[in-house]
Amino acid sequence: MGWYFRKSFGAGPFRVNLSKSGLSYSFGAKGARINYGPRGTYVNFGSNGIYYRKKIGGFSQKTKSKQYDYTPQFYTEQHTITSGDIDKITDTDSQDFINELTEKSGKISYFRVFGILPFILSILALLGIFFLPNSPLTSLKTETHIVVNIRNDHGKNLNIRSKPQLSSNVLGVLAPGQKLKLVDEIDTAWYKVDYKGNPAYINKSYANRISEEITSSSQVYNAYQFNYQEYTILFWVVLFFILIGFLFLLRYLAEVDRRRLLIEINYEIDDSIKEVYDNFVKHFAEILSSSRVWQYIHSKATNDYKYSSGAGSTITRKLLTKLSTNKMPSRLFVTNVDIPYIGLINAELYFFPERLIIKRGTQFGAIMYRNINAYGSLTRFIETDNVPVDSKVVDKTWRYLNKDGGPDRRFRNNYQIPICQYSEYSFESSSGLNERIATSKAKAFDEFIYYIRAISTLQQKFSSTLSKHKSGSNTYENGPIKNQQINKQFPAISPKTLVTKSFFAPGFLEKHLDPLFEEAAIILLENRMASTSLIQRKLDIGYNRAGRLMDLLESEGLVSPFKNTSRLLLVNSDQELRKEFERILAKYNR
Repeated sequence: MGWYFRKSFGAGPFRVNLSKSGLSYSFGAKGARINYGPRGTYVNFGSNGIYYRKKIGGFSQKTKSKQYDYTPQFYTEQHTITSGDIDKITDTDSQDFINELTEKSGKISYFRVFGILPFILSILALLGIFFLPNSPLTSLKTETHIVVNIRNDHGKNLNIRSKPQLSSNVLGVLAPGQKLKLVDEIDTAWYKVDYKGNPAYINKSYANRISEEITSSSQVYNAYQFNYQEYTILFWVVLFFILIGFLFLLRYLAEVDRRRLLIEINYEIDDSIKEVYDNFVKHFAEILSSSRVWQYIHSKATNDYKYSSGAGSTITRKLLTKLSTNKMPSRLFVTNVDIPYIGLINAELYFFPERLIIKRGTQFGAIMYRNINAYGSLTRFIETDNVPVDSKVVDKTWRYLNKDGGPDRRFRNNYQIPICQYSEYSFESSSGLNERIATSKAKAFDEFIYYIRAISTLQQKFSSTLSKHKSGSNTYENGPIKNQQINKQFPAISPKTLVTKSFFAPGFLEKHLDPLFEEAAIILLENRMASTSLIQRKLDIGYNRAGRLMDLLESEGLVSPFKNTSRLLLVNSDQELRKEFERILAKYNR
C-alpha cells in the first residue's frame, strides 16, 4: 500500500488542506463547502453518507494539460543488402579462373545423362516386365470370308444338321438373313459351315454362297510379359547382365566426365604455412559454435522510436544453416586444402586460400582478398525472437516506447524486450560485393576476419613488389618478404612469380625441348598448379601440344607423374625454378 500525507487547518468557515496534490482551500459549513485547488473549483453538498460534488468552471484555475511530444514517424527507403551482378564482381586476376570454372560447370554430365538415367529406366522396365500383372488385351481383326446366307424367299426358319442328311440330328435353327462361315462346298446338296465352332450342314436349296468382310475380336496377352514365379532364373540372369553392363558403362562415363569437367588446384604449402592455414580454417570453424548465424537482407532507417522500440533502423534477416569448414563449389572440383563455406540465401561463399569465390545458381564470381574490405563490429540488437543461448543481454526496452525511454502506458500489451549484443560482419568490394552476416555469439568471426585482412595486406605487398620488378627495378621498397612476415601475416598462397622469361639462349629450346617450354613452366608456377588445360588456355595452343609440354615438364623433373587423377608441381619458388633451368641447361650442354 502506498503512503501519502494529508493535513487540514481550519479557522471558522475557512480551511486549508495540504496533500500530495498540493495546497487547496475550502469555505462553508458542514455538509456544504466550496473547494479551490490545483485540480479546479468544486462545490460539495450532502449529509448522512450521501454527497453531491460538481466542478464549477467559473472558479477553477485552468491547468495546462500534459503535451505528448511525439514526432510523426518516417522511414527511409528500404535498402537491399546483396551483391551485384555476378559477372561484374570478378576482378581481373580471377577472370581466367572463373571462365574455366563457369565453362566446365555448365557442361552436362555424361555420367548422369547417359549412365544413371538409362540405368534407372532399365531397372524399371525389368521390374515392369516381371512383376506387373499381365492383363489381356482385346484385339479387333477384320477378314474377308465366304459365308452362307439363309435366303428369305421360303419364309421359314432353316434347320442346321449334324450331317449332310435330312435324317441327321438338328443342331440349331437359323432365321432368314442369318449368315455362317463357309467351310466346304464339295457336296452337291449341302454346305459345310462353322456353327459355334463346330462343323454343321445347311441344305443348298435354302441358302446361297456370298463373300463378306467379318470383324472378329480376340483377347491377346503381351508377348514380352513374364511371370516372376515362372521365370525367376531368367529375371536374375537379366538383372545380373544389366548390373555388369552398367557397371562398366558408369565407370567409363565417370572417367570421361573427370577428363571433361575436372578442375584441380594443388597448393604447395610448406610446414610453417600449413600451420597458419590450419588456423585459418580453425578460426572459420568458430562461426559454427555460434548458436545462430543470420544474413541481413534489407535495412531501413527510421525515427519511429515508439513502434520500433527505440531502434534506429529495422532489419530483415534470415537464419543461415548451411555452414561448413570444407565444401567445393563444384562436384568435380578437387583441391588439396579445405575450403570454408557459407551458404547465403541468394548466393554461396567459398573462402579459398587466396580469393573468395561467389556462386549464384550456375554463375561464378571471384575476388582476390586484396580487393575485399572485410570488417566486423559489435552491435546492440533488439531481439523480438527467442534469445540465443550464447548471446549476452545488455539492456531492455519496451515494445511501445516513450521519448524518455519509459513505457507508453496507453498500450495494455506493452512488454519489455531484451537488447542483445551481437557481432556483425561485412564483405564489400568496389566491384559489387556486398554481403552482411551476424552471429549471436559476440566476436565469433573476429579472428577469421583478421586473417582475411592479413591476406589482403600481404597480397598488396606482393602486387607492389611485382610492379617494381616488372618496371626494371632490382630492389624492393620494403625489402624481401621473409618467412617471419609470412608467419605474422597469412600469405597469399599463389602470388605471381618473379621469374623473367629470358633464361635460355635463343635457339636452345627449339633444338632440345619446345619453344614454349619455359613459358609453360612459369605459368604453372604462377598459378601453383600442374594442369594441362591451364597451359592450353594460357598459351592459346591445342590440347595435344599442351599434353606434350606437360610430358616434357615431367621428364625434366618439374612436375610429378600422373597419379591419383592429378599431378603435383615440384618447384615452389622462382629460385627453385631458376636452379632447375640451370640444371637443364648444363644437361644439354655437356
